[in-house]
Amino acid sequence: MAKKKYKICKSCGGPVKNYGDKKVVNPDFCPYCVDKKGELKGYKDIINIMISYLESEHKEIPESKRIDTIQKWLKEAPAWKDRFISKDVLIEDVREQNFKDIPSMSEKYNCKSCMWYLSKKPSIKAKKQWFKKVNKKYGSCGKILYYKGVPVGYAQFAPKKEFIKLENLEPGSTNTDAWYISCITILKKYHGKGLGKMLVKVVISDLKRRGIEKVQASGQLKGDASNVSSGYWSIYEGFGFKQIGGKNNFKVGEKILNK
Repeated sequence: MAKKKYKICKSCGGPVKNYGDKKVVNPDFCPYCVDKKGELKGYKDIINIMISYLESEHKEIPESKRIDTIQKWLKEAPAWKDRFISKDVLIEDVREQNFKDIPSMSEKYNCKSCMWYLSKKPSIKAKKQWFKKVNKKYGSCGKILYYKGVPVGYAQFAPKKEFIKLENLEPGSTNTDAWYISCITILKKYHGKGLGKMLVKVVISDLKRRGIEKVQASGQLKGDASNVSSGYWSIYEGFGFKQIGGKNNFKVGEKILNK
């Protein structure tokens, strides 16, 4: 009797079938790659699942080669290939399934709970609720950058009117149809690899596709910006942002996207 043929999972490449008590809930994916709702898990979860698979079924692959092997597979996978920016870098939208992957820049700056410029006190619950609201209303308003499978970068952006506390800094500043990049940050040990520029480029391209006409951002002029969520002004300036304001060690700039 011929073996039954199964569809191939669009994430890991394995057969889409039931595995014991793990049942297929999405016809495009194996039950390991999705949550109970059938939604694709976050990239870090997929990496960990595939590491476990290699440890069990491919012990001939040394630990030092596992991440490279997995990323080669995933670069060809329909669910992930368009999210790769380079051999080692993948950027995906912030969503419920990967919210926990948002990196913390330091003990002082926990991006998963930070509500700077927003309306509430810092809390993970409030941040999740904010993303749920704005993602539903506008589409994705955040991105996570993974370097060799590790979440090391984060971007946050939305219509400027959503960043209520900006009014405290500059009254009337949210009376605009511009979007605002409130956060572009990379873990300090990964600086110098051009990851911040990759993140800004992807955000700008995303906003252009949505037909957004202009985007604003602020950045630090000098000193160590590793604990400053907005990052360095020089990055934005390199993408054509023109100064429209600022004070002290910060500049505020704007870029016209679609004329």
